[in-house]
Amino acid sequence: KIYVAGSGNRRLCMWRLLAIYFPERWAVMKVRFVHVNTVRRLLEMFDTKCQGNYVQLREHGILVGKFVGKSENGDGFDTDPGVCWPEVQGLFGQIRSSGQA
Repeated sequence: KIYVAGSGNRRLCMWRLLAIYFPERWAVMKVRFVHVNTVRRLLEMFDTKCQGNYVQLREHGILVGKFVGKSENGDGFDTDPGVCWPEVQGLFGQIRSSGQA
């Protein structure tokens, strides 16, 4: 099993958005593999029910019903809700269609 750690959910969320909307530039991420025992308290960080399949956003500690999954439109199941964040969909959609990325 491979765990992603050290980047934090905010960075993971941004990288997922970039990879989804601009895969030609952001589809690959450089990673460093380390043994699970070398990261202090690693397993305590994995408290999500979704097993890391998506990032659920919070504002001021409160869940707000916005998600970033593994793809733009999702799979129709709980494993990938897609990008469910209207403000980001609009902004990234505009940038992608204008060719500015």
